[in-house]
This record gives sequence, structure tokens and C-alpha cells, in this order.
Amino acid sequence: MKKLLITLGCLTLAACSTESAEQSQLTLDPAQSADATVVTKSVNYQCQSHKQLSVTYGFDKQNQPTYAQALLNGKMRFMPLNLKHSDQVSTVFGDENNFRLSTAQMTAENYQLPMLITDPAQEIIFKNCNPVK
Repeated sequence: MKKLLITLGCLTLAACSTESAEQSQLTLDPAQSADATVVTKSVNYQCQSHKQLSVTYGFDKQNQPTYAQALLNGKMRFMPLNLKHSDQVSTVFGDENNFRLSTAQMTAENYQLPMLITDPAQEIIFKNCNPVK
């Protein structure tokens, strides 16, 4: 079985080449995300249709993101970093089967970025969300 080693900050994951294993291993495990987090930062957002939202982001010791957390549809949702969909241009938290937050490439230094959130059915529930300064 072919393996791919991916490193993000202090997190290292081995992903199998099969699609289902790749999807599950390329979204960080919630416990792994929480364990790697050394600092959290919160951002208040103003979104389209006058919606407001507060998101807490976790970052590791190398200032790389580990998770995003927000109150969505009446529950606090923990969205681990999604390595499969994050790259040098964008950062994605959560996976295709859950809530998902997407933004530009994020670090602890530039975490106040516009973002959008989709629900498990991939419907956009928060869009044009800009940080409130």
C-alpha cells in the first residue's frame, strides 16, 4: 500500500492512497488537533444578511492552524484542520461530511481573514464573513 507523508508544523500524518483512508487521515483527529494547540485566538465576524458569528482558532507552536470552533445551528462545532483541502493558498477546517470553514492561507499572525462556512449538505450558511475590527 503506497503511503504519503505530510507534515504541517509539528503535525505529521501518514495517509494511505485509498480515497476513504485518505479522507479520514487527512482531516486531523479532534484529539490530535486539541493536543497540538498551544494558543487560541477568537475573531468576531459580520456576514451577509447581517449574520454575526464568533470563531475560535487553535494554533500549534509553529503558528500553524489546528482547528476552528464556532456555534453553528445551535451547537458548538469543532472543525479540525483539513490537510486534504488546505494548501499554500487556502486553509480549510472540517470535512465534506460535516461543517466546513474555508479561508485564505492562515497562520497565527494573519488569522483575521474573511471566511465562509458550509453545512454537512454543502450549503453555504455563512458567506461574505469579514472580521469586525
